[in-house]
Amino acid sequence: MKVAGWNIVTSLIYLFLLFLSDTVSALPTTVDPNLITIIDKQIDAPLPGVTVYKTDKSFASVSDSKGQVDIAALNAEDSLHFEFPTYKKHTFSVKDIRANGNLVYMELAAVKLGELVIRANSKFAERSEDIPSMVEAISSEDIAFKNPQTSADMLASTANIFVQKSQMGGGSPVIRGFEANKLLIVLDGVRMNNAIYRNGHLQNVISIDNSILDRTEVIYGPASVMYGSDALGGVMHFYTRDPQRVYKGDKKWGLNAYTRFSTANLEKTGHWDFNIGGKKWGSLTSFSFSEFDNLRTGSRKGKHLSDNFGDRNYFAAFENGKDTVYQNSNPRIQVGTAYRQLDLVQKVLFQPKDSLKFVLNLQYSTTSDVPRYDQLTEGTLDTLNGIPTKSFKFGEWSYGPQDRILVSLLTEIKNKGRFFNTAKFLAAVQSIDEDRITRRFDNEWRTVQEEDVHVYSFNADLSKDILPNKLKFLYGLEASYNRVFSNAYKWNLVQSVRDDKGSATRYADGGSNMLSAAAYASF
Repeated sequence: MKVAGWNIVTSLIYLFLLFLSDTVSALPTTVDPNLITIIDKQIDAPLPGVTVYKTDKSFASVSDSKGQVDIAALNAEDSLHFEFPTYKKHTFSVKDIRANGNLVYMELAAVKLGELVIRANSKFAERSEDIPSMVEAISSEDIAFKNPQTSADMLASTANIFVQKSQMGGGSPVIRGFEANKLLIVLDGVRMNNAIYRNGHLQNVISIDNSILDRTEVIYGPASVMYGSDALGGVMHFYTRDPQRVYKGDKKWGLNAYTRFSTANLEKTGHWDFNIGGKKWGSLTSFSFSEFDNLRTGSRKGKHLSDNFGDRNYFAAFENGKDTVYQNSNPRIQVGTAYRQLDLVQKVLFQPKDSLKFVLNLQYSTTSDVPRYDQLTEGTLDTLNGIPTKSFKFGEWSYGPQDRILVSLLTEIKNKGRFFNTAKFLAAVQSIDEDRITRRFDNEWRTVQEEDVHVYSFNADLSKDILPNKLKFLYGLEASYNRVFSNAYKWNLVQSVRDDKGSATRYADGGSNMLSAAAYASF
């Protein structure tokens, strides 16, 4: 199965390369010099109704349904003004317009009420009123205003998504009663769900750095036509910021940075991102680091809660070859909730022409051990010689360092050809490392279960306008190959001895694989 699966993936990539080379060679190289096309830069679609005129009003016109204007009567040195309600005004010479392939891009100067650009629903930009599904968009401005500590907290702040958290380093989204492997997490077009996504709570969403997100779009309800069976309950599509090229009059580089301190868990977060670009390329580098200390409960309880609700009166520590129970000097401090997180993002954009774009995306995320606070507090309170003592079920229970590496290459082609107007091809490789560390109370043997998953995926999404602004045909395919490696062993904390035979792995210890392929079509 492994060889056959790999041959299928290799064949798909080979066919893609042949198709890409044929398509790029077929891109139009000539345009009608008498027609210019005005395009909405945000959704990359023709913009009808734009007023075009010379300063002396000797020439005036309005763009048609295709966003086009005839300028046959003008000279190369003539200047034209472009105006449209809620859009920025622009002035270009005819010479510059022709040098740009007879294309003029218009940008919004203000947000249009009732018009929200959505990409997650069809993988292409659409206005909110054209979408039948319930989709919520969380912009980077919303994220900055709400100032969440993690991406899970960001989702919870929408008030439409319930997030289950049994530990501070967790966050399992629940949409309309669906969670875990019944919800799809997508990052920059790459499916994060893999072969070991279970039906219980999943905290993988925290490995996405909310500091570098451009927007997040949430589809409420089934989206399996576009995304597959694991989108049964909905889709959470996260988009990181793209690098910016240098445009006329713009700076070549930009730097953003912030720090944050929170008293509830003594959070210390630092972030910076740096963008530098030229006329055809751009580079974006992002770095984020967070350190969370133990969480502190509030001193004021609700009337329906006891005065000691949420208090952590006792905790255990392994010392001198055994677990020792200590009385917490400050019961409001929930000992066993601290963890750290590091996120790195590097994106490179290369756009040799308006009709062709490449984006290389490199991401790395890692955490320290994330304790399961609910498991560490489970136990019974006993009395020995009149002194209260605590007997816990576990001396250790934590998710080991969760490492995620993502490498993807996006190719976007725009071509008014026979088969598509816009095509996106995305090849990606992911490496995920997840561990579980457990140890029974008063037991010197620690059990370690390690899972490594390698995911190779390829997506092709194409859009063809059948009737401009009325009927659109969307189609595409996806292939994904998962390779799972599972290992388990015991470690003696006293003797520093490893036992490879005393533990069961969570998945097949000889390795396993999964290959899936799908295609979709939609009007």
